[in-house]
Amino acid sequence: MISIVICTHNPRASYLARTIDALRQQTLPTEQWELLVVDNASTPPVEPGLNLGWHPSARLIREESLGLTHAQLRGIKETNGDLLLFVDDDNVLDPNYLETLTQLAAARPYLAAFGGNISGEFECSPPPWYNGLLGWLAIIKTDRDIWGNSYKLEQLPVGAGLCVRREVANRYAGDVANDPGRLTLDRRGEILSSGGDTDLVLTAIDLGYGVGVFKALHLTHLIPSTRLTQSYLLRLAEAMAFSQVIRARMGRGPSKPAANWRRKALDFLKRPFLSRFNRQLLNARIQGDSRARQIPLTAPSSKS
Repeated sequence: MISIVICTHNPRASYLARTIDALRQQTLPTEQWELLVVDNASTPPVEPGLNLGWHPSARLIREESLGLTHAQLRGIKETNGDLLLFVDDDNVLDPNYLETLTQLAAARPYLAAFGGNISGEFECSPPPWYNGLLGWLAIIKTDRDIWGNSYKLEQLPVGAGLCVRREVANRYAGDVANDPGRLTLDRRGEILSSGGDTDLVLTAIDLGYGVGVFKALHLTHLIPSTRLTQSYLLRLAEAMAFSQVIRARMGRGPSKPAANWRRKALDFLKRPFLSRFNRQLLNARIQGDSRARQIPLTAPSSKS
């Protein structure tokens, strides 16, 4: 049994409809998977008449605690599958995604977190200055399978289309309960922090499993024009830098030392050679880094 969890907050109705329709087109029989939509404090609430009647084991529930991690933890609690697949409300899975996933999980019992290729479908064409930055929108292209058991793996799976084994999900839920500071790693409403998916993937590694990205898995990420603006990208750059430092301080990723005087001098000297926007990106990342280092972290609880 696979449990599919869609966590959604104030979704674009047309995108969510396409996400659900793509699940309806899956080649894996519905008897082999359940579907849970978690409305994470949306205003107004997600339409109760959401088209789920085609699936015998589909439900819509509401989670009032705002934040992607809160929604995912509710999904973990409310489902029963041996595999949990997290699908964003703007993800369109290829028709064979679930079937391929079950085959991968059966063939590779030593792996416990799976991701795949992600293409972008853009509401409008990305501007030229976006070149090289599409990876920030979780656009991934790999022509080979990449897997291993290292925090420094070439490509860790990202949150879109991420599947983990139940053992990993349960361990992660317990770890977050003991260390509520990890709730700050992921998105909450308009806050763009992003790191909870990596935290979940690293939990699989902590348990001794491998994780990987597989070319046979593919989904399409629907990207609205609002995410292709400089203002959005600057907010995202600041939030990503913040999350990276917080994770490192929690021991959940490679540590990054604070900038010394040499680094600061180098940043100052290269500024005149950067475009105005790239200077703004640099400032945003510096601000996120600095903000993360000023936040006191609470030691995890000793409760099991």
